[in-house]
Amino acid sequence: MRQNCYDVLKAVCIIAVVLYHIGLCKFGYLGVDIFFVLAGYFTSKSLTGQSFSGSAYVRFLGNRLFRLLPLLLIACICVLAFGWWFMMPDDYENAAQSAIATCFFGNNMLQAITVKDYWAVANEFKPLMHTWYAGTLMQFYAVWPLLIWFIAFLVKKPRRSQSLLLYLLAAVGLCSFALWVATPDEAARFYYLPYRLWEFCAGAAVFYFFEKNQATPSPAHRYVGGALIFAYAILLALMFCDAEWLGGHLRQPLAVVLSASLLFLLPRTPLAQANVLSNELLARIGAASFSIYVWHQVVFAVTRYSFASDLLVLKPFVAVLSVTFLLSFLSYRYVERVRASRRMWSAVSVTFVVVCAFSLCIYVRAGVVRDVPELEVRCADAHRGMWSEYCDRGYRYDKDFAAVGAGKPRWYVIGNSFGRDFLNIIDESPIADSIEVVYSDMETYDLRPQRFAKADVVFLSSLLLDEDGVSEVRSLCRPGTKLFIIGEKNFGESNGQVYRHRFSPSYHSLSLPLAAGYAERNARLKSLYPDIFIDLIAMATLPDGRVRVFTDEGLLISHDCRHLTRAGARFYAERIDWTRFFNNDCDR
Repeated sequence: MRQNCYDVLKAVCIIAVVLYHIGLCKFGYLGVDIFFVLAGYFTSKSLTGQSFSGSAYVRFLGNRLFRLLPLLLIACICVLAFGWWFMMPDDYENAAQSAIATCFFGNNMLQAITVKDYWAVANEFKPLMHTWYAGTLMQFYAVWPLLIWFIAFLVKKPRRSQSLLLYLLAAVGLCSFALWVATPDEAARFYYLPYRLWEFCAGAAVFYFFEKNQATPSPAHRYVGGALIFAYAILLALMFCDAEWLGGHLRQPLAVVLSASLLFLLPRTPLAQANVLSNELLARIGAASFSIYVWHQVVFAVTRYSFASDLLVLKPFVAVLSVTFLLSFLSYRYVERVRASRRMWSAVSVTFVVVCAFSLCIYVRAGVVRDVPELEVRCADAHRGMWSEYCDRGYRYDKDFAAVGAGKPRWYVIGNSFGRDFLNIIDESPIADSIEVVYSDMETYDLRPQRFAKADVVFLSSLLLDEDGVSEVRSLCRPGTKLFIIGEKNFGESNGQVYRHRFSPSYHSLSLPLAAGYAERNARLKSLYPDIFIDLIAMATLPDGRVRVFTDEGLLISHDCRHLTRAGARFYAERIDWTRFFNNDCDR
């Protein structure tokens, strides 16, 4: 029998997640961590009494698949339909790629490889970025039954099997938590299942330690009710209170421990059945939490991309919440609660194939479904990889200087994709043929002593460049070599903010505010290195502080708000004072 107190806990979590993505709850993302704890508990509970067999495993995965996949497919269809009419090609390509990964429950892996930073502002404009959760969840569903049944297969006696399982559960949870603590890779820590297993294990531990083999929970101690209220209050504070001191780096582990504690306490006190902790309305919201989770980011991202970037204004705020809960109600009623049958499985299978095939076509065509004059792109010329190939041309300069010089100044560019952008600027400049240029990325420059030994000028360009990086490059330069720091560049949070106005007469005169963080980092580097700093942001900034997104010819400077188009490289090539780098009196 379904108990409202668990659904109320789910409701609290999904409300926190929704408020986080709308911009109102700084730590609302912890709701997802609590969902993982709940998944560990209820998945373990559902496996009780089942013996291992191929058919049992297929049946278990089939039930979980039918619970998640139909709604994800519908969300993908809506995103692809929206993108056809409203998205820029690069964004549409990313959406199609995410749709394929979502259908195969691998969007967590895709995000870890490509986006890497879940917290990036650009993710707010991606309708399917949140389906990483479904990928991690389904991967857990695939692994966990095998682990449980493997222990039961090894040890036939139930009591010994139970003991071994508890030891293994503790070992897996501790190893996963150690990975989570020790890794410097934020993307792996956030997206990959091995770094998340400790959260699932926390929920499973409650079941196997305290619930399994008990027909009813143990009698409640008189202090259980107080402990329940205390745990709930602290958990709410962790999610909804923005005070940094509350938990600090321990906020996420604390949320996991407290949610596991609630799973232990809820069935052990009549207080859990009280009006607040088993509120009927909240319980219904919790029951529909997966539908709400799927639709909230789709609605928020579509609105940000095509209608209003700021969702905290009254009208957009009311509109997105209303649409989200309407879609969630309909999908919970008519999609989630539909029972599996051969006919439904056939419909899901056909839809799966169609969505993946259509998404693959869009992906192969780089998201180009119409001519985009502002990007100098024609539909007939679309091909896979076209958005990165211009920036990646810079790799052809990854070579040593010629053994015998031709009397040309030797320039050495070091950086990531921003450094390769600067190489394209040099290529579009009038001095391109009068210098010799080589390039190294940020991972290998310290292995290139020949380039430092021969360079007359070194340019350093990287996103998130800090003083340590500058000092290290400076130490490798020979005496007399000039060093220049190339500032970052940014052209808003998403080109969708501009593209939605493409039918407006003032389209080519539109500008955008800088994305968060760029102005502060640019100002810091400029103040630290005033004589050797190249301020790219200033070259594109208008008197009102906003940045240009179009060249004088009406072409977009960037296709993704960070990297340059060919027109963008020409834009900067015309504005940089190249004589500055030939001046022997320039400070290093």
